[in-house]
Amino acid sequence: MTGLSAMQTPSSASYNKIKVMLVDDSAVVRGLMSRWLGDEDNIEIVSRCHNGLQAVRETERIKPALIVLDIEMPEMDGLEALPLLLKASPKTRILIASSLSHQNAEISLTALAKGAHDYIAKPSTNSDLTTSAHFRVDLITKINALCVGMGGKTNYTIERAAPLPGEKLARVSAKPRDIKPSKVNALPEVKIAAKSLSDTQIDPNNLRSFNRVRPDILCIGSSTGGPRAVQSVLTEIVPHIGNIPVVITQHMPGTFTNVFAGHMDKALPVPVCEAVHGDTLKPGHVYIAPGGKHLMFKRGSGGTEVVLDDGPEVNFCKPAVDNMFMSAKEIYGNKILAIILTGMGQDGASGGKLIADAGGNVLAQDAKSSIVWGMPGAAYKAGICAGVFSLTDIGSKVIKVIKDGVL
Repeated sequence: MTGLSAMQTPSSASYNKIKVMLVDDSAVVRGLMSRWLGDEDNIEIVSRCHNGLQAVRETERIKPALIVLDIEMPEMDGLEALPLLLKASPKTRILIASSLSHQNAEISLTALAKGAHDYIAKPSTNSDLTTSAHFRVDLITKINALCVGMGGKTNYTIERAAPLPGEKLARVSAKPRDIKPSKVNALPEVKIAAKSLSDTQIDPNNLRSFNRVRPDILCIGSSTGGPRAVQSVLTEIVPHIGNIPVVITQHMPGTFTNVFAGHMDKALPVPVCEAVHGDTLKPGHVYIAPGGKHLMFKRGSGGTEVVLDDGPEVNFCKPAVDNMFMSAKEIYGNKILAIILTGMGQDGASGGKLIADAGGNVLAQDAKSSIVWGMPGAAYKAGICAGVFSLTDIGSKVIKVIKDGVL
């Protein structure tokens, strides 16, 4: 049994098929993705297009659940086609596929701001694409996560996939390197049943009591749909963060986090930067974890310092929200406000439990306003949240907590 076939579940037949359109000017890429996705029992390829113009025409007719959209194409590229595709089929999810170049990172983040739902880093050559098992797994995982309720399997929002042959996937770096505060504990196990992820009802009895304390740091974790959600929250709260630093772990590769930090720095009236190892956290500043490094902390002579840890992936992620939360708890104890925004998987639930158990507060985005209610849903279902709110309400809640220590 291969790693991909191991992802099939006994109840696969009960799912509707996800109708997927592939838009790429490379026949090789279209062929490979068609073959990979065609092997999945809940995915149906309904159209293959070689440019954006053809895709717009087909979308008006087919109304696919999801479009995998290339950036660089003749006649009409992905960025030009994006608003026309969303106009032709507003409920269709758009997954941008682009290489990891700085230019494509800029374009992909622009596409997310214009309505695309997520992106996937595509190998830069066809030969790399052919041999990239991780791209294949990530493509299938993202399609399922974005299409829960439209044929997507909810278990894909918990774990990326079974390990591929010969692959070992570490869950947690129990003792991150270069951390020199008191003893750093391993992350607690937080298991969320796959069948419960489709339940988006909020039971007040599953919420923790809010700890009435003003935080000394605001930590935000996000993934799929996160760039827009993070900007929305920051735009509202930054006039009120003068006394505390804000640190963000957004699941992105390195090229993307650098561009994302630059976009936020231009858009917001406070300093925003990609975190640098050894930086001392400053109140009123926003720090974004660089892709490929875990953002953590240690006590320094001048205050709390940034530690960029190169340990293994956690929850298949690097940077991981869990590592940031775990490390923050060691430094700040109960004076932490943690926010978990839209994203697939359950990163943040284990680290958030450490914060909540220490008396800090964890808030989560609700299902209706999330692109994917994986991470915030897992946090709520783990019973660690003091509140679950719409994206439009989170900012005002954060402001109250920062200013007055109340929710």
